Amino acid sequence: SKFQAKFVFMKINFLLLPALVNAFTVPTPSLAFKCTTKYTRITRNTTPLCKNFTPADSGLFAQRPQPRHAITQLRASLDDISDASSPSLNINIPYAVLWASLLAFAFLFSPGELNSPADTALINELLTNPVSPDCNHLWFMIWNFFAVAPLSLAALLLPGSSTTSKLPATPFVAASAALGFFALGLYMITRNPTEGNVSADELGFFTKNILESKIFAALLTLLAASIPFSSGVVSDIISGNGSSLISGFNNLFQSSKFVSVASVDIAILTVLAAVLIPEDMERRGMEPSKTAGFSTLLLPVVGPCIYFLLRNKLDD
Repeated sequence: SKFQAKFVFMKINFLLLPALVNAFTVPTPSLAFKCTTKYTRITRNTTPLCKNFTPADSGLFAQRPQPRHAITQLRASLDDISDASSPSLNINIPYAVLWASLLAFAFLFSPGELNSPADTALINELLTNPVSPDCNHLWFMIWNFFAVAPLSLAALLLPGSSTTSKLPATPFVAASAALGFFALGLYMITRNPTEGNVSADELGFFTKNILESKIFAALLTLLAASIPFSSGVVSDIISGNGSSLISGFNNLFQSSKFVSVASVDIAILTVLAAVLIPEDMERRGMEPSKTAGFSTLLLPVVGPCIYFLLRNKLDD
């Protein structure tokens, strides 16, 4: 009859209910109470199909996880992940000493006077006539190198920078175009060396598509290599005026605070690029070589650009 069929169907549902509950979820005590109530009503005046069955056997009254305990565990896990992924704030003593020494040289020990009329006139000449100013050609070459050195350091520092310092690298690298190591030194003081390989997927858009591009490396190399020619240094040497070129720069260095500080600054940036090259080689799966890094000092500013042409690409 329809009643018997309905009764058998309800018995089958009751037998399958514990297995489904155990497979998918741990019900609340209120659900377990409803199940036991249904069990009592169904089996009243009947013989249970499973005599030893109790609702507890099905896991209906399994202990529920405590919400506060789960939240505590989640917070501890997030703290562990944060500690593992974020760099620690350390003070790099050698860079701190170098930055402080540059400040001391600029304001205490460099020759010349701060904001002297001669320096003001030289700066105005460089700004009003940037192509061929009336100044020493060797100094003009050094001045133009400031257009290349920050880009070279950006290509060495920005890959993997998210794991090297708590400070963002981009503002300090950008500021080094105008302030040199005075700005970049603050970042280097808190920077930790990159450990292991760096994936290209971790890079930002500018770093991945511009600084890692071989086209960018070729253009930067051409720009750096053209500066000794466009500044007139090569023509002075070829024409036999090399000695007067050097003596003129030496006189300018001894009398101008602006020229002396800028020259020391570009020397620091050049050595810094050589120091960072072995670290960059390691993050690309290359064998790090200090010899390869310091060999770029044979061609100041131009050497790191040639390295960018030869270095491996970062793995995706």
